[in-house]
Amino acid sequence: MTHAELLALLLPPVSYRYSPEAVRVSASIAADGNALDKAMVDGAAVVDGITPYGRAELLQDWERVYGLADAARHRTLQERLAALLQRINEVGGLSREYFIFVALNLGFSISITEFSPFRVGSPVGQPLYGDDWMFAWRINAPETTVVRFRVGRSAVGEPLAKWGNELLEAALTALAPAHTILLFSYGGNPELLLDEAGDGFLLTEDNDYLDFS
Repeated sequence: MTHAELLALLLPPVSYRYSPEAVRVSASIAADGNALDKAMVDGAAVVDGITPYGRAELLQDWERVYGLADAARHRTLQERLAALLQRINEVGGLSREYFIFVALNLGFSISITEFSPFRVGSPVGQPLYGDDWMFAWRINAPETTVVRFRVGRSAVGEPLAKWGNELLEAALTALAPAHTILLFSYGGNPELLLDEAGDGFLLTEDNDYLDFS
């Protein structure tokens, strides 16, 4: 039963049936009923929008609140959701494992290289890094990462696959400590191994084993 039908039941059963105002009253009831019907639908949409996955039309509001509105213009729906969930679940950290785990949640396998200034007694063959290099660190990632179309996570009209690392660079640059210089190097091949439950570990080029179970 619609709201217009419910509103009509509030009127006296005979009063307006033969009245010259019957047409106007019916039109008013129909307009008010349509407004209430829409309010009910919108209310259900707000409930569904409690999580970013609930209502796609509310995603822009989520991105506005978390400061992601500008970057979202050039991303697929899947990338937008990944960036938003990373921002929502962000707890902060300075360890190598923290940044690797952030990249992992965004769908990227990376390793991290840190630099040390050259000192007397440094191993032969070590690059002659100056003191400023202690503030630099480098993300090593595959030359490109493919984001594939996924039913329920992609929007109609989006490409079946997208190549690029913009999402990785934007997320880690925003999290990098202000006193450091973050570099990106592409062409490596750190391997990501996950089990069916979503737990797993990251095996980097340097055979660093990081457990995310």
